[in-house]
Amino acid sequence: MDSSKTLIKIDKPVEVEGEQILVLAKPDEILTLNSTARFVYENCNGETLDTITDKLYAEIINKDEVTVEQIRADCTRLIEHLVSKGLIRYQ
Repeated sequence: MDSSKTLIKIDKPVEVEGEQILVLAKPDEILTLNSTARFVYENCNGETLDTITDKLYAEIINKDEVTVEQIRADCTRLIEHLVSKGLIRYQ
């Protein structure tokens, strides 16, 4: 993944009973976002992977338990999944 490309979200999540969900192109497929996934998705507004990673790391309370490299790896997997589902795209 090219971390210098900006990311753009395609759809806006829908809130159902206090949970953020993304309705995919297939009407029978729904993706529920946990708070971390929601943060990453919401920051796909022209930001790069590196910027999103840095923002997420800055929000973490106990930095002794996770490294920025772990955050970047997790963000990369999530973003690749969202791209494969057609929910975000590279610009």
